[in-house]
Amino acid sequence: MNKPERRQILARFVTLFGDLPVKQQAEMLGVNQRTARRIQGEENIPTPTLASRMKELSDEALGYAKMSEDERTAALDHERARRERRQRKIAPDFRADSVRKNHPPFMRTAYARLLEGEYQTVIDILIDRVEDETEWGRIPEIVKPYVLETLGFAYHYTGRPTEAIDAYRQALYVMGNNPQFLQMRQGCWSMIASVHLSLRQFEAGFEAISEGIELSREFNPLYYHALCLAVGTRDPQRLAQWIGRTLEAAETSWTADDLAKFIKRCENDDADLDWAKQQPVWRKLIAGLKSTLKVKGN
Repeated sequence: MNKPERRQILARFVTLFGDLPVKQQAEMLGVNQRTARRIQGEENIPTPTLASRMKELSDEALGYAKMSEDERTAALDHERARRERRQRKIAPDFRADSVRKNHPPFMRTAYARLLEGEYQTVIDILIDRVEDETEWGRIPEIVKPYVLETLGFAYHYTGRPTEAIDAYRQALYVMGNNPQFLQMRQGCWSMIASVHLSLRQFEAGFEAISEGIELSREFNPLYYHALCLAVGTRDPQRLAQWIGRTLEAAETSWTADDLAKFIKRCENDDADLDWAKQQPVWRKLIAGLKSTLKVKGN
């Protein structure tokens, strides 16, 4: 097995399993966590033995033995697209945020590294400033929530859900009830729900959604994550409940632009919603949203 083949096997393995916690990847491959972290970052070409194990796991995950070459390519493309969609749901658009552009240099560096996918670098930049009392004291109060939120994103990307939730909750604590941070507070609750969704901790996810909605019904990512959580439960009644609540919020609290973006997101090829799209009640959601959009768009 030559180096290009091993590099290709590594890329496929990361596409399929890159969202898993580092500890779980290490256990799957029989390596230590440091090696698993390097694998996750595609930093080193694996040894022939390790590449063989990666190939075995990837083939098993995709059912390669029963597929033609075209089917294998299509399956891998689907998994790659699924992973990219999940990351887009997590990643904030820092480029469009004029507030973040005025933050201290270390934060602007952290934002740039996050957008480049250098998540461990982001953690390295921020963690000492968060844990060191003197360094933390030097950070302007208005910037501290952004530091903690960004740290939460980085932890989430590197498969460290406990640390991610802790960082988001610290950000919520720092923001308090400041109305300036209303949407950011809802965003943190939405991301906490997303982390619980990835862990299949559905009830904890719904609790986070409720906390966010209690602040305002205008932040529609909360409703999207609620629908994804309902799908995870495979409970038609829970799905119908959240479809009803989504339609009510859309009618009373969302702008036409909010509605258009939400509809587009629901109609995209998102694996998290596959089960929901097979339910008759899903058509009610899409039809209701489009009807409300037609009214608000006029």
